[in-house]
Amino acid sequence: MTTQTSKPKKKAAPSAKPVTAFKALDRDFACRGVQFVVGKSYKHDGEVVICSSGFHACSNPFDVWCYYDLTEDTRSSHATHTR
Repeated sequence: MTTQTSKPKKKAAPSAKPVTAFKALDRDFACRGVQFVVGKSYKHDGEVVICSSGFHACSNPFDVWCYYDLTEDTRSSHATHTR
């Protein structure tokens, strides 16, 4: 009698659930040297360091004012983040 062994099935990688966050930008929709365009997607290459490198945003819309002055030159927007 021959016994067959089956290979374990690979589990699908969990899909990253999109996160809606809020971001402050200057009047030209730029932040930290990056010019953003509404509707365009962006990807950060390299290490992500909080408040240093990578894209940042806040989960609470009012928290953006902890990092930016509330002036007529500041814009606030929402962004969708994924892995």
